Amino acid sequence: MKKLLILFLILFGLINYGSSQDIQWINPLPQGNNLMSMCHADSAALYAAGYHGTIIKSTDNGQNWEIQSTPTTKDLYDIAFQNTDLGVAAGYACILFTDNGGQTWDTSSNNTMGQLESVNWQNNQNLVACGRDGLILRSEDEGASWYSLSSPTAIDLFSVEFPTETTGYIAGGGNTAGGNPVVLKSTDGGQTWFMQCDSLEHSLYDIHFTDSLNGYAAGNFSYVVKTSDGGNTWTELSTPDNSHIRSISATESGYIIACDAQGNIITSMDAGDTWTTNQEYRYESTFFHALAGNQYAYICGLGGRILRTEINAAAFENLTGTVFNHLVGMGTPENGNIYIGGDGILMHSDDFGENWTYHSHEKLNGLTAIDFTSPDFFYALTFDGIYKSTNSGTSWTWQHEAYKANFMKDLSMASPTLGFAVGGGISPGGAQWATCLKTTDGQTWNNISIGAGEYLTSVYVHSSSEIYITGSDGKLYHSTDAGNNWHTIHTEISNHIAGICILEEKFFLLGINPYDQISTVYRTENNQSEWDTVYQVNAYLNHLETLGDSLLCLYGTNSTIVQSSDMGETWSEITLPTNNNISDVHFISDSCLLFAGSYGSLLQMGDIPDSSETEPAPQNGFRVYPNPASEEILLSFTSYSSSAKLEMFDLSGKQIMSIGFNTSQGYVRHKLMLPGDIHSGIYLLRIKQNGQSREQKLLIRNRP
Repeated sequence: MKKLLILFLILFGLINYGSSQDIQWINPLPQGNNLMSMCHADSAALYAAGYHGTIIKSTDNGQNWEIQSTPTTKDLYDIAFQNTDLGVAAGYACILFTDNGGQTWDTSSNNTMGQLESVNWQNNQNLVACGRDGLILRSEDEGASWYSLSSPTAIDLFSVEFPTETTGYIAGGGNTAGGNPVVLKSTDGGQTWFMQCDSLEHSLYDIHFTDSLNGYAAGNFSYVVKTSDGGNTWTELSTPDNSHIRSISATESGYIIACDAQGNIITSMDAGDTWTTNQEYRYESTFFHALAGNQYAYICGLGGRILRTEINAAAFENLTGTVFNHLVGMGTPENGNIYIGGDGILMHSDDFGENWTYHSHEKLNGLTAIDFTSPDFFYALTFDGIYKSTNSGTSWTWQHEAYKANFMKDLSMASPTLGFAVGGGISPGGAQWATCLKTTDGQTWNNISIGAGEYLTSVYVHSSSEIYITGSDGKLYHSTDAGNNWHTIHTEISNHIAGICILEEKFFLLGINPYDQISTVYRTENNQSEWDTVYQVNAYLNHLETLGDSLLCLYGTNSTIVQSSDMGETWSEITLPTNNNISDVHFISDSCLLFAGSYGSLLQMGDIPDSSETEPAPQNGFRVYPNPASEEILLSFTSYSSSAKLEMFDLSGKQIMSIGFNTSQGYVRHKLMLPGDIHSGIYLLRIKQNGQSREQKLLIRNRP
């Protein structure tokens, strides 16, 4: 779908965005990477670690957080502090250590180990880490260097615990339903380990002791066991039948908190005799770690979410964000107003993204695509069908039911009344079919045939009459009469086609091989049967957009974003501080971009423009700013096609200038340098699109 972008189409070149510019999180805060573990450093200091080398710190029991700089982008699965200075974090082939409370983190030596799941302190000097395939490591210099220990098992090990300086425990299992559970024990400070128990019923993901004798372990199928004799015997506790428990934590007073993979939180006030289930976040999130302290208990998980509750209280407060919904698409249907549609939510800013409001909309649940067609008219494609808003997203009206056997993929409007929605389906036997819906009145949607045999993936509106639809079978479907008639373009590309864009008569296609996760950009000039490969990346990227006259942007999974400012000849990567999936990239100004994606991820590159210094909102759909002007002007108008023509006349009616340029649907801004041979005076500017014209007068000063 062609996104509605604020376009700065600078006639003498476009900015090439790079990773050197500052990128900051807008939502969640302080960041949106998955958090896998939390720990205390003292009664008020907390640390959390997670994906993309993320470590955050709080000094006020989680009320406020700051992001710490780390030397890695590898995922971290556990973090442990011995005191306010000494800390270690471990993860995928990586161990970090600090001796100054995280002001600086260093990478330990022997850092080519496998995937580590847990790390813990034995004393102020020594640590033990464990991980996949029975891996056990030990450090005797505060985490600076590590060596391997002999392991009594090759089963995955997920949690290590030292209730005393001499006694340690490790829990693990097969990481699958019915996998082999194990509990290892050390009685010499973690130097040697032996199998203490391998007869438990289900795989274990976490183990926690409150003193030298009393401990808990938890794992698959809501399985929780308890020991009161240092692990010699274990007793299964009766717990609510929820999901696989990822983490468990307890206090000496008998308070227990645990979390599972489906977003359930279970607590006990009596050492596990009775339990209470909190399902407020069920199916909304996945939680990875539970941490109980003297005053508060905490949960962390997907999208950087951190919850806090007072010990013995029932309610949890969200400490790190407002929106964790998957964000699908952005648009700017009028000046300064940015909208973001997500799964069950609509976000809005009226000051170029400086401040945001959030509104939940049940009718947007399962949002697949959204089109901000005009300041008032929005269209949304969801799992349940097509919805329309005529009041800027305040309320939504159902228009067309979803075909339950179909997977509807995209929706795009050529105007407030003309639009297309595409998708298809696959039978259990592998047979495919295509679905294309069309509206000509913005009210009713009819199923039309475009000659496609396999499911359709995207809609590209080149103008109000010229439409392209991409297919999963390497074919394009093209209409030059607003979708009344279609012909098939055989590209000879074997890949699944995810998107198309057109720049200066050059056609670009994005092809995806879903089996080997390779994305390829193809290009042709006028001859649509011969396509050249211009870029290929080992990543699953499913969006190809045009940002201006010659800037291509390619993005998708794992925050991979690549761009080209020379018509696909060369490509460069924009590096984001996350590996979350990106669903949309949006221009705010010539120095600011927004990125939206999974888990409510919203990031900003560059500085948001000062709304007090921007041009007034367009009147009658067309505005010229500044006016009067002397050197350059900014044209602002609402566009319904991918091209426009600007004409300039003097008061005698003589045409002074005529230029054509690419646009996108929605609110468009076009920067223009005034020709040097134009004199001071009053001129008429005319924007022409689809046979319609809009005019504004322009006063030029300080010219001969």
